[in-house]
Amino acid sequence: MTDFISFAAGEPRLDDILADPIIGLVLKRDGLSAERVAALLAREQRRLGFGSAPRRAAGSPALAYAA
Repeated sequence: MTDFISFAAGEPRLDDILADPIIGLVLKRDGLSAERVAALLAREQRRLGFGSAPRRAAGSPALAYAA
């Protein structure tokens, strides 16, 4: 999502969430860091194909996506 769409939907940005002190304490308690969580989410976005053309199985009908 673009910054404008995220803001319009009322959703905070991931970096804002990870910078929150309470979230930082929860991550620390669980043995994680904001950097590690951000890296994991970025890797999964790439794996799932976010930011690129939608994936579909071979032979399945193409789906129309609203922009």
